[in-house]
Amino acid sequence: MSNVSINQMVQLIPFNTIMENIADGQYIQLVGNFVLLMPLIIGVALLKEENILNRQLFVLGVSASLVLELIQLGTNIITKTNVHIFDVDDIILNIMGVIIAIILSPIVIKMWNRLVK
Repeated sequence: MSNVSINQMVQLIPFNTIMENIADGQYIQLVGNFVLLMPLIIGVALLKEENILNRQLFVLGVSASLVLELIQLGTNIITKTNVHIFDVDDIILNIMGVIIAIILSPIVIKMWNRLVK
């Protein structure tokens, strides 16, 4: 195990990684972070239907994103590696995906109800 500083485990400059990935043509990382939480948000919206507010779905998505990033940071600190970086851009992309999932969830619910009934 190597001695890795916290600066090597954390990236707090907004849009830095996003711009680097676009410049390098590495879109899979961007798309992956964008769609990561969509199934969670749409799934919860489907299960709860009218009993859940968009605000609640948003808080769920933001919380899940933060927990995932904190787990990555905790893993790095415990193992003293920088395999996974706590990246603010991952959170930005996750939240953008959550917002799109919230917008799409009423459409998905209508389609689901038509298929099931």
